[in-house]
Amino acid sequence: MSGTGHQSSARQKANLLSVHFTFSRLDRVKDWPARASAGHYRFDELPGLCSISRSQLRRYFLWRFGKTPQRWMDDLRLAEAVRLLHASDLSVKQIAASLSYEYPGSFARQFRRRYGCSPSAYGTTRGGAAGSPRAAPGI
Repeated sequence: MSGTGHQSSARQKANLLSVHFTFSRLDRVKDWPARASAGHYRFDELPGLCSISRSQLRRYFLWRFGKTPQRWMDDLRLAEAVRLLHASDLSVKQIAASLSYEYPGSFARQFRRRYGCSPSAYGTTRGGAAGSPRAAPGI
């Protein structure tokens, strides 16, 4: 009987080491936005960065960060859009392109859903007037 308990304990240790190893690989993602070239956020880069499959990445993201990788990337892109709208003279179309949105309309719809106004409306207020969008979420 003690052999079974020993095997179970060894299996638990192996599982814990595997989870720790995966989390340490996921932690590489935290620095990824700074390394992404010119704000090009592409989901297909993340599994390779973490050396895990797409399905593993999704599962561990939900467990570790409480959101899907896509939602995490959307949060990053929209937070950067708010920053650019506030701090630059770039057009909405230029900002959408710089954040890897294929279509400016997709960017505008996503921005409106998240913040309750269009990027151009936010851009005219520059974040200082009443009616500006809710604060960008913490990443």
